[in-house]
Amino acid sequence: MKVFLIKIFRSVRYPFIIYLKIVNFFIKAFDTKNMKKYYKNYNKDIYNKLSQRRRKSDTVFILGSGASVKDISSSQWNKISEHDTIAFNWFVYQNFLPIDYYIIKGIADRDIDRNIFMPQLNEFSRLIFENKELYKNTLFLLQDGLSASNTNRLLYNRMLPQFSHITRYISDVDNSSLSTSLPILSAKGSVLFSAINFALLLEYKNIVLVGVDLYNRDYFWLKDNEVRTIDLLRDATKEEKHFTTNKIIELLEPIIKDYSNKNVKFYTYNEKSLLRNIMEVYK
Repeated sequence: MKVFLIKIFRSVRYPFIIYLKIVNFFIKAFDTKNMKKYYKNYNKDIYNKLSQRRRKSDTVFILGSGASVKDISSSQWNKISEHDTIAFNWFVYQNFLPIDYYIIKGIADRDIDRNIFMPQLNEFSRLIFENKELYKNTLFLLQDGLSASNTNRLLYNRMLPQFSHITRYISDVDNSSLSTSLPILSAKGSVLFSAINFALLLEYKNIVLVGVDLYNRDYFWLKDNEVRTIDLLRDATKEEKHFTTNKIIELLEPIIKDYSNKNVKFYTYNEKSLLRNIMEVYK
């Protein structure tokens, strides 16, 4: 049925976003029941899923993918594992740390080019399956909605392990302020802010940003001369500052000041990170 519907709508000259929303609507309508049978631990009610979990401490580590991740020792990762962890984007390349929460939004560099998005979704899926022991207790938070093309593809193509604990969230890309209640998470142009928003809503008191380097576009899984596809598309080199650097610092600074009045502290794990000017280095 899904293939049939896609063929029909591809034959009609809809603007892409309308086509995408219509196809996703019908995929959901016809496949939701079977999807829930496959994923026994799926529950769209995020509060229900969170009620089944117990926090380890008042500290949470938010896991980015900067090259500084390679500098963290095994003993340091063991210490980090004593606290809750929130991963996002391509931290899935790791094979050393159990993950408590994984926020999934974009993944692919291009949503409309199958030659780009399908190999990248397959790669994301492969990495989770290869290290599934690290994700057996992970709560996957998948972006919901008709425009959440890649998370819908992951889910309805059964690209996560069958045992996965899965819930959905709504990404708010328009609001300049943080969300005050789930299932909405602010995006502010970066999934990092969704992870921060989630940590604040779960009322952690110490929020540590790992692998959020910002001083270049290098990532912990890349080879020496390798550049990410998305940066090649932007004609960027690994040595350039991350394209979101200025915006992240600008948006984070008032959040840090506001929540300091609520006894919430932010830290950067990497002492060289450009975040060191607006938050303390974690010791």
